[in-house]
Amino acid sequence: MALLKEVPLATQGQVPDRGITLYYFYDALCGWCYGFSPVIGKLAEERTSEDLRLEVISGNMVPEEGAQPIAGMAQYILSAIPRLEEMTGVQMGEAYKAILRDGSRVYSSGRPGRALAWWKTQDPTRQADFDGLLQQGIFREGLPTDGEALYRFVAEKLDIDPEGLLRAIDDEQIAYAANTEAQFARELGITGFPALVALKEGKFYLLARGYVSEATLFQQLDTLLKQ
Repeated sequence: MALLKEVPLATQGQVPDRGITLYYFYDALCGWCYGFSPVIGKLAEERTSEDLRLEVISGNMVPEEGAQPIAGMAQYILSAIPRLEEMTGVQMGEAYKAILRDGSRVYSSGRPGRALAWWKTQDPTRQADFDGLLQQGIFREGLPTDGEALYRFVAEKLDIDPEGLLRAIDDEQIAYAANTEAQFARELGITGFPALVALKEGKFYLLARGYVSEATLFQQLDTLLKQ
């Protein structure tokens, strides 16, 4: 597997000194990440432990500044959906497909990214659950990334206070945390999503770039564990 980079000496004291950290780089607006979410969910459920941690990082694929109506990408996305569904087993909702055909919806990654950053302060062991629900809301239910509906949907599924989540999305400290994580993705050279990177003994290894099956991912992980 590919070695991305080594942790700089100046920051080695800031990384875990034991075990392996898996960084899942995703974006709430990435359809292939939605397809990958069952695989990541299985990884979180079956393989994580105190010595094998999973950290979900939102890459801010579509910044709020300059976000445009989906019309410019709609036909491409619609044409890709059949292959995505066949390869991954997930289903895009008719509500989302209708939004693509209409073309006027403006999506951006900022608010979902901040929502995830807040959730990580609340229950870091269930990061994969949270990002999966965000994507269900977008791609299956057709909910917008602005407004409140998407975040109330997630809060209801997790049985948490929606008002606390909505307040956090506009919190400056949460915004700073989300921006820092997106910067981390760029520093590692992550330019496409999904991607899974392992940090082991001060070195970053690329386990997956783009969608891969559960069997392929677990085989890659087992190879790393044996090194």
